[in-house]
Amino acid sequence: MLGACGKSNSEKSVASQVVETKQPESAHVYTVQGDVVHVNNETCAMSGSPLDKKDLGKFQSRVTYDGPVAEYQGKTLVFNQCCEMCIKNFPEKWAKERDDIMRTHGLLSLDSVSRRIND
Repeated sequence: MLGACGKSNSEKSVASQVVETKQPESAHVYTVQGDVVHVNNETCAMSGSPLDKKDLGKFQSRVTYDGPVAEYQGKTLVFNQCCEMCIKNFPEKWAKERDDIMRTHGLLSLDSVSRRIND
């Protein structure tokens, strides 16, 4: 099977249980299970390609938030990806573009990082 970025993959889907649902200002819905935040993104967090609804949760990257926003500090963020290649490459992108990725997927507002750093 090909992912949205055109890479082959055969990983099986993994179901997750929703404990709490939040809706930030961007109207993006994410779920929280203890210290794990399921972003529920509908575009690949690595390539930006749209994901088919049936493939959501099939390929996922997990990263630990180490930025300045207390709400997410130490939490594991789970992002949907389109294929194994994007899973493999995501940690490098995360290290370079963490705040942009968070904003793109509705977890930070445009000025939340600078506002919280200056508080």
